[in-house]
Amino acid sequence: FEQNTVFILEQGNYSELFTLKDGILSNSKFETISALTDISFVVKNKGKWGVYRADKMQLAIPCEYDRIIFEGNNTVLLNKEGLWGAKMIILKLSGVNIPVKFFEIQTLSQKEKLFSVKCSQENYKGETYFDYTIVDECGKEPYKMHSLHGKAHFKFYSIERVLSFDGEKYGFINMYGYTSIPFKYDKVEEREDGLFDVCINEAWGV
Repeated sequence: FEQNTVFILEQGNYSELFTLKDGILSNSKFETISALTDISFVVKNKGKWGVYRADKMQLAIPCEYDRIIFEGNNTVLLNKEGLWGAKMIILKLSGVNIPVKFFEIQTLSQKEKLFSVKCSQENYKGETYFDYTIVDECGKEPYKMHSLHGKAHFKFYSIERVLSFDGEKYGFINMYGYTSIPFKYDKVEEREDGLFDVCINEAWGV
């Protein structure tokens, strides 16, 4: 074993982290510990979840969340009292820090710069309704995206091709605030060759 390999030691009703170099890591005693990466661990304390960094021997995300989802890379999706946000697991770096205020959230881009979220809106009568939009790593809608709200999660393919649904038909928007492919398809399914199978009135094309 290498000196810096991090082990999870289970001690009955609690767990701790240990390396040959440092022994028991400080501040690493939790109810439950599971590895996310070689140095990042999702931990549970008093029934709530957080993220501990073994290289810094401290919490990168405090134990105050009901659920944490790790999709790889450097970001976790956070749930607290039924609402979702996202945060980077790397300490002292600017990046993803989305407030926990959305009803659903999905990572859009591999670079973790864009996210599809479900949020509440008010119409001119003051009535609340729900729809989906795109936010950046700070939880804010990019320029011109305020007018591009859909009825289902977006799917990002490129700056010019973002799959959306207006409640009746599928189409594509771009990140500049325009419709790039009209909303006229009943179904859109991605193919392995980079094209799309599309359906209109039960008739399929490519």
